[in-house]
Amino acid sequence: MKRVLLIVLAVLLIASFTSCAKTEEPEATEVPTEAPAVEVAPTEAPVVPSADTISAASADAYSYEEGTLYGEELFAAMSEMKGVSCIATVNEDNSPNIATMIPAHFTIDGVDYLVFGHGANQTVANLRRTGLGVLQFYIYDPSLQGDENKFVRNQGARIILKYVSESNEAIDEQTTAIYKASYTDSMAAWMTVVEVVEIKPLG
Repeated sequence: MKRVLLIVLAVLLIASFTSCAKTEEPEATEVPTEAPAVEVAPTEAPVVPSADTISAASADAYSYEEGTLYGEELFAAMSEMKGVSCIATVNEDNSPNIATMIPAHFTIDGVDYLVFGHGANQTVANLRRTGLGVLQFYIYDPSLQGDENKFVRNQGARIILKYVSESNEAIDEQTTAIYKASYTDSMAAWMTVVEVVEIKPLG
């Protein structure tokens, strides 16, 4: 009987040690099924060019106001080709484009227009796409040196242009007369007309 009790006691001790040696498994954690929300900073809308934004883009500190030509004085100098006319536009990839052209001038109901002949070129494509351009007319007289002649030596203007997408009878009459005087009738189909929006100083 004593031996049986010892055996039972030994079995109970072994069972006790075995249960203590077992480690508790960690509780399962919940894994989120949705990704955390990420705040995205709002993107600003692209600035669409307009005649007003181009007009405001000048730095007065660099303006040659005293050497700027306006009105009939400007358009007469352009017609007589006393200087160089360069038209700046923007390509589809936002890179700059500049071309030298010789425009003619006419006025209808107090509004000034410029017209120039063209082939298939990028400047005209840009004018038609964006509706805007800037022409710089520049006269430089190297014979007039010295600071006192600065504004006589450098003359001209910057002209903000708006593409005329829809012609009318009055514009057609003017452009036809211009090209008949200088070119053949077939040239009338190769012309581009722009409206003078604003004349600004050289900058």
